Amino acid sequence: MEKVIRLIYCLLIFALILTIPSCRSGQNYLTENEKTQIIEEVKERMHQAFEAEKSLDVNRMIEIYANREGFVFGGDGYLTTDFDYLSDSFTTWANSMENWLWLNSHDEYVYVLSKDAAAYSFEFDWAILTEKGDTLKCKQGSWTFVLKKINGEWKSIHCNGTHIYE
Repeated sequence: MEKVIRLIYCLLIFALILTIPSCRSGQNYLTENEKTQIIEEVKERMHQAFEAEKSLDVNRMIEIYANREGFVFGGDGYLTTDFDYLSDSFTTWANSMENWLWLNSHDEYVYVLSKDAAAYSFEFDWAILTEKGDTLKCKQGSWTFVLKKINGEWKSIHCNGTHIYE
């Protein structure tokens, strides 16, 4: 009886070992060309979002975010899952600005998670002139987006970042 139990345990362990490769990320099954294409698509989409922010076009800015259950936007210690609140906050912010004094992004990284999921991170610095005539400077910041390809478009399903102000 003891030998039968040992045999059963060995068979279970062997079956578990056989299933380990199927638990790996989908990224392992993408070719280098597929990964490169995804990286370029994600960068292009994020550059479009950055250009929308530079032009203070709130409608284009909000397009990057997925208006769906599970969406999370985090920044400077706060989280929201309310898409309408986020849109209204962007509008209020853009309306409080007179113009950008400068806005720089750099050190971007894309990590391909699968054929329809990727993470995008970058660093930035900026200064704005508010409608009240004040200057607000962010000497350093970073932001990370988790993107999912939804209906052929890369959308942020989760993001979080922070600013270090002068």
